[in-house]
Amino acid sequence: MRKIISIIVFIILLVLAFLAYMGLFSEVTVTEREVGPYTFTYEEFIGDYAKTGPVFKEIDKALRENGIDTTKGLGIYYDDPQVVLKEDLTSKVGSIVTEEQAFQIDGRGLKYKIMTVDKFDAVVVEFPLRNMISMIIGVKKAYPALSEYMEENGYKSAPTYEVYDYDEGKIIYAFPKIK
Repeated sequence: MRKIISIIVFIILLVLAFLAYMGLFSEVTVTEREVGPYTFTYEEFIGDYAKTGPVFKEIDKALRENGIDTTKGLGIYYDDPQVVLKEDLTSKVGSIVTEEQAFQIDGRGLKYKIMTVDKFDAVVVEFPLRNMISMIIGVKKAYPALSEYMEENGYKSAPTYEVYDYDEGKIIYAFPKIK
């Protein structure tokens, strides 16, 4: 019986450690700071934000096949999923690239659009980036904190910028500060 209890306790501790690593117990701190600028290669996407993953992967794969390595993704989410139907949500998703890489993309005739996101003042939450599980946990923790902060400080709702920084192992959730 002790052996079974020990195994159960070990499994529980293992699951808790895994969830802690994913960020479940991470404290969410809202700050205000500048975000950007970014050069961004992307595709426009209409539909459930949860289904943008394959677009990110497709762009990343195409860039790598053309000798362009990137370590940051960017999603710009224009609509509030609490208000807009999932099938009508609009976004731009893709990879952050250098200006030199943008010229390479353009010169190789890749189908992706390129835009510059200027530096902007933002309300920001940073969250650990480990894998898809940490992304899901991050959304559930960051957005309520950001929404509350924005309401308390009189900021209007705006497009959300999510930067997935694989080198730094973090997700940056940013709302432009609009009064």
